[in-house]
Amino acid sequence: MKIADFTMAGIPTKNVRGRYLAAIKEKLEQTRDQGPQFPGYRECQEVLRLADLNQ
Repeated sequence: MKIADFTMAGIPTKNVRGRYLAAIKEKLEQTRDQGPQFPGYRECQEVLRLADLNQ
């Protein structure tokens, strides 16, 4: 949704998308021991899965 906001505002999203995905990956790495108990874990994995499909 945030990327859509940037797009509507006319802000290039190429760098934003990369930083967003990197932040999600970092958060998953930081909470690796918690796994599915981490709030948002499944959503983060789904975002990364969808991002891989769209490359």
